[in-house]
Amino acid sequence: HVSGGSDVGGLVGGNFGGSVVQSTATGRVSGGNNVGGLVGGLFGGSVVQSYWDTQTSGAGSNGGGTGLTTAQLQQATLPGGFDAAVWGSGPGLYPYLKSFYPNGVQAVSGTTYRDAGATLAASGAAGTVTVSLDAGGSRLGQASTGANGTYYLALPAGTLANGTSFVASVPTVAGLSNAAATLATSTYATTAPAQGGVNLYGG
Repeated sequence: HVSGGSDVGGLVGGNFGGSVVQSTATGRVSGGNNVGGLVGGLFGGSVVQSYWDTQTSGAGSNGGGTGLTTAQLQQATLPGGFDAAVWGSGPGLYPYLKSFYPNGVQAVSGTTYRDAGATLAASGAAGTVTVSLDAGGSRLGQASTGANGTYYLALPAGTLANGTSFVASVPTVAGLSNAAATLATSTYATTAPAQGGVNLYGG
């Protein structure tokens, strides 16, 4: 979750002459003036072959780039202009840098609610909602929810073997108690690299 007063972007706050190329942003963005899903303010320079998630960011195109839906960004193919030698992709996965994940990615995602399913637990002006993922007594990662209450946790491929039990949870925030918002799945079982629909319900 990125927030600020002005020149707030999911990747770049203010671009004063630089080049933004082959980039993505998926986090929640909020602020006062010059707020963009990818770049907050464009005061020179260029933004090409770069994308942001319109559903999770909750922000428009103020500073350039191309807005895509989550489904469009999580296709098996890379967005236009992305170099396949640098970027990886897969069904249900955001584009990822191969230098960070040389063996690929597996992901866990879902939607978080403050109640039984009527009110989204989205990050925003009221604060950041953080989802944690644990398995085998270890914390595997954390991610903040987007403007639409969804979260996405990318892990190195092979972190969760088939049949692994894991728990996704949310710390106590207004209207969302930790106990009620914890969902434990009995097994990790998927033929695709992404396991979605791990939803959390509070209240």
